Amino acid sequence: MKMIIEIVFNNNPFFKDGDAPPGGASPNLSLAGRWVILLNRDYKMSRLKRKDSGYGEREARAGLKARLPRLDTFPNQFPDYEITIEMPEFTSVCPRTGLPDFGVITIRYVPGDHCLELKSLKNYILGYRNLGIFYENAVNRILEDVVRACRPKRATVIGEFNPRGGIKSIVEAHYPRSGQSPNLA
Repeated sequence: MKMIIEIVFNNNPFFKDGDAPPGGASPNLSLAGRWVILLNRDYKMSRLKRKDSGYGEREARAGLKARLPRLDTFPNQFPDYEITIEMPEFTSVCPRTGLPDFGVITIRYVPGDHCLELKSLKNYILGYRNLGIFYENAVNRILEDVVRACRPKRATVIGEFNPRGGIKSIVEAHYPRSGQSPNLA
């Protein structure tokens, strides 16, 4: 019979530099991260190994291909002006933990031939409410969908997300992308 224990260390409070950690690991090994300890029948440690974070391609791509409500447009009537739209109640879900994420999404764009219709934009943003997607993916997906819908001369999407675990994230995505001309939308 073997027992498996998983432990998560945020730092290394147990060993000073040069001390040997259990399991014959390198003395300079940082214990930060996820570890699995295997115990044998006598509850003596038989193996200590670092476990990966569990974030793979599935989580990295989460939400990028999900169906969302369509963004509608209407014909632009004026040249050379900027539109700023702020949505202070953006919500989505962390694809790893399932916990809700909250933030403010700001879209700034210079319209070309079409402008975004706001009711369809509201419904589109509400589509993220139960969608498992990382902040970075949400902001970049919103930018790509806005560009695809209205073909602006330039656009910026900013996601300012509420702090979680003491960390606040602000993600910005710009169109045209580096090295891309605006007519390649």
